[in-house]
Amino acid sequence: MASRASRRLLTVLLGPVVLLGACAEDDSPSSAPGGDPTAVVVTERALAAAVETHLGREAVAAAPLFSGDGLPPGAVGVELAFDRPVGDHAHVRVVVSAPGADPDAEQLRSCRGMPATWDCEQDVVGATSYVLLREAGYPEEDPGLVGAVGRRDGVVVLATAHGPFVPAAGDEGEADDVAQTHELADLLRAVVTDPAVGLRTSEHYEEAGAAIEDDRWLDWYGQGNGASEPEGYRPT
Repeated sequence: MASRASRRLLTVLLGPVVLLGACAEDDSPSSAPGGDPTAVVVTERALAAAVETHLGREAVAAAPLFSGDGLPPGAVGVELAFDRPVGDHAHVRVVVSAPGADPDAEQLRSCRGMPATWDCEQDVVGATSYVLLREAGYPEEDPGLVGAVGRRDGVVVLATAHGPFVPAAGDEGEADDVAQTHELADLLRAVVTDPAVGLRTSEHYEEAGAAIEDDRWLDWYGQGNGASEPEGYRPT
């Protein structure tokens, strides 16, 4: 169960727990992989391809987000699930929107005023300023979460991931938990600072998204598991 603080801050993005292996090494995670990073209008599939590219592996399932999932008006969002060798799976959600459109992203403007229990980092990569935070989990109660927001001209990118247990900053904890938390942080930082992750994207991500197999692409998240169509669902 997510903590009350988590629900207040990231209610839109904390879905059911269904992640994750090692992030792909990337010497310049903020660089689009070839071509104009704003060549085409972004699609949910292109966003999914961007996450898979930075993680270096395919999701077992991915789906677009709709207003019933908390997607703000005019935003584009996707949810992906990645298997892990041990423990619960986890989710990654990415939402791109115009500045001011996403209330949750607006709360993450800086590390100033964040709860003392959260580990927070802020910096600038290229044209993107970002905030990256980790909320430590509580054993048997709350696994914690990792979240990031990137801002650049005309776009805000909000990404969250949860599932693996997040140890407190400085707490060595279980080696797998520590490693997975670092991998999540690296992944989200790379995604929100990628200039091709926005309301427009590169042809590379668009083509990679179109190539995602239909058996991994769901019409909505939870399809096949008894979840009903979310509000705002648009058949394709």
